[in-house]
Amino acid sequence: MNEQNNNMNLESKNIKPFTDAEFASCLKNDKFDAIQALTDSQAETLAKLDGYELDLSGLIVITDEQAKILAKSKRTELRLDGLTSLTVPQVESLAEYMLLILSFGGLTKISDEVAEALSHCQAERLELNGLKQLSDVQTKWLAQFDSADCWLTMNGLDELSDSQAESLSQFKWKYLILEGICSLTDAQAESFSKFKGEYLRLGLHLSDCSDYQQKLLSKVLF
Repeated sequence: MNEQNNNMNLESKNIKPFTDAEFASCLKNDKFDAIQALTDSQAETLAKLDGYELDLSGLIVITDEQAKILAKSKRTELRLDGLTSLTVPQVESLAEYMLLILSFGGLTKISDEVAEALSHCQAERLELNGLKQLSDVQTKWLAQFDSADCWLTMNGLDELSDSQAESLSQFKWKYLILEGICSLTDAQAESFSKFKGEYLRLGLHLSDCSDYQQKLLSKVLF
């Protein structure tokens, strides 16, 4: 069913996987981000490549099977910033990938089920910088993300509820980066003053805060 849906998505967007010759040219010229769709065999080729970054930010759609294949990649950084939606099976496959960085910059919103799957991510750094909104339930799931080095970046968020700030403050990340957050309520500052991680970065500096908030955040905000 997913393969059929994938084909329908490709047809509706007038997108076709490259021919083998075109695909080989992309690899030869290091133009991975020009790839908008894949065949399974092309995904297998990509997964076997040595190196550091695998930037597939041009990829618009993948199948569940292709996600399983890419999850076996030899590279340590995988960027899938062109995907605007993911299925739970895709996230579950990619979440098992022991990466330094896993980036889904094209996601502007996610379901509760995808948030739960992302909470099991094994990458050291999970980048969700396209997210514009989160529900309280989704925030609680992401607050459970706990991989080896534990970076979470969500720089597209420009506001949080007080309950979301409280949830995020309880997580023991090494780094939590929310550079879109440029103002806080006193309640949010009180929650973040109890941040359990090592490094909290917001889009505001101490000088932007009230005297009360400065006292609360002086030891946690960098």
